Amino acid sequence: MEWKHVESKQSPELVDATSCPGKVYVRKDVKEITRDGETYYEYQEALMSQEQYQSYSGQKIEGTGTNDNQTVIMSALADMAEMIMDLQMQIMDMQA
Repeated sequence: MEWKHVESKQSPELVDATSCPGKVYVRKDVKEITRDGETYYEYQEALMSQEQYQSYSGQKIEGTGTNDNQTVIMSALADMAEMIMDLQMQIMDMQA
């Protein structure tokens, strides 16, 4: 599996199985950065088949002692925390 460095203006989903039929984008090490007053996201991304993703997610789950439900919940919590940070930044911008 090959990980690529990616930069985007949109906050990425950690797992995206809808953008490319039959494939799954997996993203990790997401960092929010501000450059020239704009917010960017830098992260590592891999594109894999459904079978590769099942194997990858199974290994990750076995290695951490979590199950599928916990992984989904943790991903959702991370997304919510990111949205809260975005809202806080917008509020700070409005107050300035």
